[in-house]
Amino acid sequence: MRRAAALLFLLAAAARAQEPLITDRPDFTESAETVPPGRFQLEAGVTHERVGEGDVDLTTFGEALLRIGVAERLELRVGLPSFGRVEFGGDSLSGWTDGSLGVKWKLAALPAGRGGRGGLDLALLAGTSAPSGDNDFTSDAWEPEVKLAAATTLTERAGLSGNLGWARAAAFDERFDRYSGSLALGLTWSDRLGSYFEVFGFDGEEPFEGSSSFANSGFTWLLSDDLQLDLRVGTGLGDSEPEWFVGAGFGARF
Repeated sequence: MRRAAALLFLLAAAARAQEPLITDRPDFTESAETVPPGRFQLEAGVTHERVGEGDVDLTTFGEALLRIGVAERLELRVGLPSFGRVEFGGDSLSGWTDGSLGVKWKLAALPAGRGGRGGLDLALLAGTSAPSGDNDFTSDAWEPEVKLAAATTLTERAGLSGNLGWARAAAFDERFDRYSGSLALGLTWSDRLGSYFEVFGFDGEEPFEGSSSFANSGFTWLLSDDLQLDLRVGTGLGDSEPEWFVGAGFGARF
């Protein structure tokens, strides 16, 4: 009996070790996967943005998202406040941004066909920001948001994913509906190295800017089964701001 129990324990541990590490960064598109029950996943990084033809620089430190597997296909998501610094015309502002709280529920996982191609994964994300930031970096309002995430496999080394979202946002003491969409192509170059190319955008009743769209690309480097580094660079399309942005970060599972 002891040998059988030990064998079952080892098999369970091996299965856990083989679970792929799938993060929701560095791209804008959220994955359709949830963190396994009983596990934690911390994703964080830093982003630098250039706005208004070099007039404004914004750097955000932290971007921390704690994902907690609470049940099969269900995770809790805690977005920790980031520290932001804005530099403009020789002056600067700095402070903490709003945090957030949400959940992700995997709705379906339709099986793939021959060679692992096809199939469809669907997930629903729901949450809200919390007006906890400093005066210059808070919206001063709860901003609820829902998002549908979908993903499919194109080949053994390529996959396609996308999001459709809605948020009740706030700015300048006004509330407005904001819609978002994204499409990302993910590529696997080796057991450790991956990359992606993505386009995403926003549209709605935003008081200070209408629609905006962006393109970005990046790399992920898996250091171990539970630790990944990432790097990204992107640009605004047309008159969208920021003009460009770069970022780096990590995802760690424990």
